[in-house]
Amino acid sequence: MHLPTHGPPAVAFVQRQSPDWAALSSDFRAGMSIDPARFVPDHDIHGFPPRVDLLIDQWNKRFSLDFFSFRFLIAKLSRRSIRAVPDSWSFTFDELPKVAHLAAQSAVFIYFHDDDDFFAPSLASIVRRAGSAPDSIVTPLFRVGSPTFTFIRDQYESDIVWGNRGRPGFRFQTNNYGINGRHCQTVSALTALKDHVAASQYATGHQFFDQVLTAPISATVKTPGSASMLPGVFETPDSATAKFREFIQSVLISSPPPHCEWITAPVQQIIRLVESIEGGDRAAMLADRSFD
Repeated sequence: MHLPTHGPPAVAFVQRQSPDWAALSSDFRAGMSIDPARFVPDHDIHGFPPRVDLLIDQWNKRFSLDFFSFRFLIAKLSRRSIRAVPDSWSFTFDELPKVAHLAAQSAVFIYFHDDDDFFAPSLASIVRRAGSAPDSIVTPLFRVGSPTFTFIRDQYESDIVWGNRGRPGFRFQTNNYGINGRHCQTVSALTALKDHVAASQYATGHQFFDQVLTAPISATVKTPGSASMLPGVFETPDSATAKFREFIQSVLISSPPPHCEWITAPVQQIIRLVESIEGGDRAAMLADRSFD
């Protein structure tokens, strides 16, 4: 890997620990028994429901497209979004030593994310404008789902608001924070910053200076298949259909942001996928080339 030692800051994406949805999808469709240890986290995660394995089992029994394949398709869209960001590197969580080495050698901001998060191609250029002074960069965040809104810090504005304005519950939200590489030169520091809740506490304890910008450059899409949404999907025998419709309607009734094809295009694909799940053709959904 070529590591520039000078010049304006670039971006390094680090995907948090995530199941291998591709392998899970393939194995499930082949009729193999799936060990829950392959997709249940081995540590506590904020907002993650207990016994998620039972919820996923209900999904697989109810819907034509299994849960693992659904998440695999969403992850493909997320990866496409990240690949479209110029002047960036992309790492998985087991590559933290490489990330620490990069941070020690280069001017870079580290963005942690999940496998269903999305980023604007303009992210790198916006980060450059902030320069190398801030300890962290914070931007408004599109939260797409039921409901759809934009996280914006108090006393600040957003260039674009999708849905209503929402107040962040933490200093950093899921993927709207970039950490200056000077704070990310050890695996232990990176581990402390990976989760937005723990990172918020870490930044406060280490007296970080946040550069708060007004351009939304990231999004989280809370589909019915997001971990935090799954309990509501199976709350009652009829709630699954209601939750699917709520997700679709919440997105459709909110005016899509102008000049934000980076998020509106994948959201439209996700809506089509959600619409087709209950009675759709699983083979056709998996063969849909628009997800490649």
